[in-house]
Amino acid sequence: MPSLSLRIDLDPDGRVGPGKIALLEQIEATGSISAAARAVGMSYKRAWDLVEESNRIFGKPLVSTQAGGRRGGGAELTAAGSAVVRRYRAIEEAAGKAAARHIEALQAEIDGACPAMAAGSSLVLAVDSYIFDGYDRNEFAATIQRGRRPLAYSYMPGFGNDFETECLPGALPQGMNSPQRPAYGLYAEQLSGSPFTAPRGTNERSWLYRIRPSVKHHGRFSAASYPHWKSAPNPDDHDLPLGQLRWNPVPMPAEPTDFIAGMRTVTTAGDVFGQAGMAAHVYVANTDMVDDHFFNADGEMLVVPQVGGLRFVTEMGVMEVAPGEVCLLPRGLTFKVELMDDQARGYVCENYGAKFTLPDRGPIGANCLANPRDFKTPVAWFEDKETPCRLTVKWCGGFHITEIDHSPLDVVAWHGNYAPFKYDLSTFSPVGAILFDHPDPSIFTVLTAPSGEEGTANIDFVIFPPRWLVAENTFRPPWYHRNIMSEFMGLIHGKYDAKEEGFVPGGMSLHNMMLAHGPDADGFEKASRADLKPVKLDNTMAFMFETRFPQLLTRFAAELDTLQDNYIDCWSGLKKRFNGTPEGDWS
Repeated sequence: MPSLSLRIDLDPDGRVGPGKIALLEQIEATGSISAAARAVGMSYKRAWDLVEESNRIFGKPLVSTQAGGRRGGGAELTAAGSAVVRRYRAIEEAAGKAAARHIEALQAEIDGACPAMAAGSSLVLAVDSYIFDGYDRNEFAATIQRGRRPLAYSYMPGFGNDFETECLPGALPQGMNSPQRPAYGLYAEQLSGSPFTAPRGTNERSWLYRIRPSVKHHGRFSAASYPHWKSAPNPDDHDLPLGQLRWNPVPMPAEPTDFIAGMRTVTTAGDVFGQAGMAAHVYVANTDMVDDHFFNADGEMLVVPQVGGLRFVTEMGVMEVAPGEVCLLPRGLTFKVELMDDQARGYVCENYGAKFTLPDRGPIGANCLANPRDFKTPVAWFEDKETPCRLTVKWCGGFHITEIDHSPLDVVAWHGNYAPFKYDLSTFSPVGAILFDHPDPSIFTVLTAPSGEEGTANIDFVIFPPRWLVAENTFRPPWYHRNIMSEFMGLIHGKYDAKEEGFVPGGMSLHNMMLAHGPDADGFEKASRADLKPVKLDNTMAFMFETRFPQLLTRFAAELDTLQDNYIDCWSGLKKRFNGTPEGDWS
């Protein structure tokens, strides 16, 4: 049966709908904005944005925050907030009763016009309950199309699972992979992400049931040029001397630029031909890929949005990814990217080597860090569109384009364990020191791509999320360090505790292997003299792409106007405090 989803438009430019109300109800129930965000499947930053927007719309606070708070969460609804929730639910109930007769009639029309849909499963009109990030753009009823069930960007939980999903009832064969005549006249096709003989634990493949086989999704290729997207090895690309480096954000483009054209390589490492190493990119975009599609044969792509949400329309489903979330696009997956906001910027780790997986927890046990159930894989989605389209392929560092007369996003059903996924970074459960000392940053590893050497990663994806600092008699920021690994860092929002000034959201830094790094002079002074009471680092999210290979700078990065020439000076204020006495000189 269709269901009613209510949005109320308020003058002059505000509106309130299911997303905001659900968030307010969870704040009232949990006494915590962060707990409420987790309960509705929303990033912490998005929750804060909606709270501030709600307060602005109504001209008075709907949510009040204070230290401690009841149940320790520090947030509760004001009288005005409670009234808004009650009024909305009353309006929703009244509207539902008034519309009930018409909804039943609508279902009857659908049953008559689309028997396949009616027989397969119930009609879904509202967006999936998990999708609240970017909710204002998704409070619409999914379009009802003849012969196809609207899926409304639903997701399946789990990491590395063997999933199965179909758009049309019976499209997915049962008990076999390749029937002589698949249902609906579809073609069966396997997409392999590992060699056939890989061990069962690392063997990855999915069976796709599509309108046309992939051999029909390209004709003759011609060369394409994306001059700012580089691949390893890329040595001797600039004349900048060796050193620790930091940049302010890459500027947004003035001309129309889509996700692929806006890719800017900052570093390369390893060898794309040997399927080892990585490249670190920044992307900037202000327009959609309407009839342009892309797949990367060189590696999987881990995307980290920083400004603006992205909608990844892939051949295996649709993912909406907001700042505070990440997504992974497997090697060989065809997709296009639509913007959820006017412009977008973020980071990409292009992994040439073994795929990202979850790190072993060792003595931590079965829980904490990134839990498998928080990874979300999209359900099947397809379009049967016969219009001129283009497909660009990245292969061995080069780009090749072909033109076709239809959309390649035509997978009606699929099953397997080789698939894209998204992950909300606010669901990461940090583990840290609860008595003294600072653990290694590897304790914050979300995903790791192994190399052939045990314990040495091709890439680690590490985050520095909100967390409590409680260690006694301890220098709490990350310590000074020289490292065999090479570290590319970015900041999604907030401040980074080791460098509160100069490292800004959208910026990036590079500390290559064995080059010293650590807190700046101000950070050292603050941490060395701090009152060591429990302190929560909040409203922050930094990350690191760390690799065993040296990261070589590109000419683009070396000549970027936002390169901070004075970064090295952040350590110039560190004083000599040795004076021969056990106390040292702290004057």
